[in-house]
Amino acid sequence: METARAIAAPHGLEPVPDVRLREFGFGSWEGLTWAEILAHNPHLSEMSHRAAHLYEPEGGERFAAVCERARAFYEDVAATGLRRVAVVTHAGVLHATLHAFGLTPAEGRVNFLPASVTGVAAAGGVHRLLCLSDVTHLARQAPSP
Repeated sequence: METARAIAAPHGLEPVPDVRLREFGFGSWEGLTWAEILAHNPHLSEMSHRAAHLYEPEGGERFAAVCERARAFYEDVAATGLRRVAVVTHAGVLHATLHAFGLTPAEGRVNFLPASVTGVAAAGGVHRLLCLSDVTHLARQAPSP
């Protein structure tokens, strides 16, 4: 919400929180490092910590559940008729969103950069990726001489 407020404030807007945009629920894994998770779950040693779609933490969420809540959020936004919406969320939800709308890049998973922008256009039930983990807005322009 801090990031959303920082983006909204210059426009005189207030962010609207939605629980469907929260990060994955990692259940009993919350707060643990991947090494600590592996110590308690050695059967996961063949998987990458970036393979959330392959595991389900005890008491946590499956990737499919995150995909469904992300899809439901965006469908609700589309139903409002708003033409442009800024959504601030976490990398896990971004991965789920791309997957839910068939926008996962051919090269596989994306390493979303902090404060990056991923743009999606939706029209008539068709989704199109406009930009992916773009950070060009962070570049500082040199002052004019």
